Amino acid sequence: MLRTQATGGRMLTIALQTIVTNPANSGEIRTYEATLSNQDGVNAANVTRFERVDASEANAAQPLLAKDYPIKAKDQASGLVVLDPGDSLRASASADGDIFLSIQQRFAEPAT
Repeated sequence: MLRTQATGGRMLTIALQTIVTNPANSGEIRTYEATLSNQDGVNAANVTRFERVDASEANAAQPLLAKDYPIKAKDQASGLVVLDPGDSLRASASADGDIFLSIQQRFAEPAT
C-alpha cells in the first residue's frame, strides 16, 4: 500500500539515537525513505553510525552505511530502509548538529 505520511526527522548528535521504530504489534513491513543532509555550509561531516536494529536477531545492529561515512558540505545521501515489525533505525554523527536525517514512510505491507 502506498503511504506518503510524513514521519519526521532529527538533527544527529555524537550520541547514537533511535530515529524511527516499527512497533512489534504493527503487523506490517514498512519501507522508509531516509535522507542524510549535511547542514554545515563549509565542512564535510561523517555519519558515524547508521544501522537497522533487527528484532528477530536479538536486536543485532546491522550497518546500512560504512562507519564514518562522509557527506560533503551542502550534500546529502538517501536511500530506502525496510523495517520488519519490532525493528528500528538509529544513527549518530561526527559532530552535533551537522547532519540532519529526515525519514518518511513510503510503503506498508502485511508481514507474513
